[in-house]
Amino acid sequence: MWEKIKKRLYLIILVLLVGIWFGYNIGQGRPFWTNPFVASTQQKIKNKAGEMVKDTKKVLRDSLTDSPKN
Repeated sequence: MWEKIKKRLYLIILVLLVGIWFGYNIGQGRPFWTNPFVASTQQKIKNKAGEMVKDTKKVLRDSLTDSPKN
């Protein structure tokens, strides 16, 4: 009897984990078999790189403007 309960519990946990994995990816608009952790890390890196480029452009523009220095 306990063996059946253990098997069902393991099956429920496995199905729950796989369902969360697929559901998270589908909710993010990605293919359901992809790794949800890698994609979010890659997106964070892209966002930070974009912000860095924008900040660099702003600093360069500010430094190149002709302003009187007293």
